[in-house]
Amino acid sequence: MQRFVGVDICKDHFVCWTLEFRPQNLKQYWRENFKSRSRKPEDDELTFYVTSAGIDGFLSLRPTAIAMEPTGFYYSEFLARVCAAEGIPVYWVGHAEVNHYRRGHRLPDKNDLADALAMAAYLWENHDKPEFFLEFFPGPPRQLRELYLKLQTLNRQQNPYINRIRQQLAVEFPEVAMSQCKAGVTGVPPLIGWLANSENTPISAKARTDYAKRWNDSISRRYGGTISPYTRKLAQHLCDLYHWENQLQAQMNQVLMSDVFVQYRKILDRFGMKPRTQSIIISQIYPISRYDSIGGFKKRLGCAGEEESSGDKQGFRTTAGSKLLRQAMYLWVLTTIAPTRSRPQSAIGQKIGAYYDKQKNKLYGSQSELTDRAVSQKLKGFVGQLERMLRNELSPLVRKDGIESLHQALGVVVTMLNATLLGNLVEPISDSANETEIKKGFGNLVIMRTAGYSCKLLFKELKRNINQS
Repeated sequence: MQRFVGVDICKDHFVCWTLEFRPQNLKQYWRENFKSRSRKPEDDELTFYVTSAGIDGFLSLRPTAIAMEPTGFYYSEFLARVCAAEGIPVYWVGHAEVNHYRRGHRLPDKNDLADALAMAAYLWENHDKPEFFLEFFPGPPRQLRELYLKLQTLNRQQNPYINRIRQQLAVEFPEVAMSQCKAGVTGVPPLIGWLANSENTPISAKARTDYAKRWNDSISRRYGGTISPYTRKLAQHLCDLYHWENQLQAQMNQVLMSDVFVQYRKILDRFGMKPRTQSIIISQIYPISRYDSIGGFKKRLGCAGEEESSGDKQGFRTTAGSKLLRQAMYLWVLTTIAPTRSRPQSAIGQKIGAYYDKQKNKLYGSQSELTDRAVSQKLKGFVGQLERMLRNELSPLVRKDGIESLHQALGVVVTMLNATLLGNLVEPISDSANETEIKKGFGNLVIMRTAGYSCKLLFKELKRNINQS
């Protein structure tokens, strides 16, 4: 007898739903069975905590296989390790697939039990169709992903330190408070290294001399200013983060140089992608032989979204695929393809650059077209303001009985309408602020279109040049 288990992962526990058959009507099955379950983890017999007793309880279900989402991957990783040791197959289901499946069967949203049931039923329907599930390969691809996530965490931790140090320096050493914190030859920004004043954080002799001279000449010293111990301690902590980042980056580069990735790196080099971007992409698409279509490949890279355009509103909605990859592709286009001077000189890099320019010109149009869009958005804003005015001012008065109240309400509307018209339509509409807002919306659309186009080219290059055996 087959027993498939859907598992919805929470931070310290996981909710299970077991199915020994595929219900013909999932909505009806839910109505008949969900009342026997409790949404309180401590009261539900199929909700298990990540403890020895909890894992033993889960294993007592004797599942044929389980289905989980990779959302909150580190929380689900331990259960996946347990299943691997116990010989229980784990099927990873994409978040978009679970969401669509649950909605298609009219199961409740934001409900752990419904999610677990949806995954169990999805597994029953598709367990013999590998293409319906995500794959995570062990070894070097997994190492690249882990290292990338760790580096992302360190990057997020650095910014608060940098911002606080700048605030401190605005009082203590204002001449350098807004200096750019770019890593030097030692992997640490010279200013941060100088502030840390530690033997473990070497900086070049020239940088040390330059900052010492600037500090001696600082206006802060003239008025009794000093570099506080707090600022120096922050700099020391930041240096530790930079050193840690450099170590992880070195490990990533070493894994990236594995023989299995040689052909992948050569192709990604032609796209102008740097090691960190290459690492997250390779970790998710390796081996390319598992992709049979451009659509599935684009979806995996998070670039198979839908364009949302209506009138003057231009947008691009993406919900499927890897959020990490979508961010990586977006930043790559923004920093490497959008600036003309940064584009790779390879034929494929120039081809993507030309596509980006074409989309940009197509969407921005002429200056007069851009102004027309600004006018349209201004009018839409006015209509929204009028709608709010009617709701806030007219409705309470109309609720009262009597013609006099209605006339009073209309008088308020007319007065406010005149003021709104004068305030919104007489002022210039083609100012730079409006144009900037228009361009920002179109800019995101151009970037995502270019990312999608680049995915197509990347798929073709990988399929054409990498041995499929």
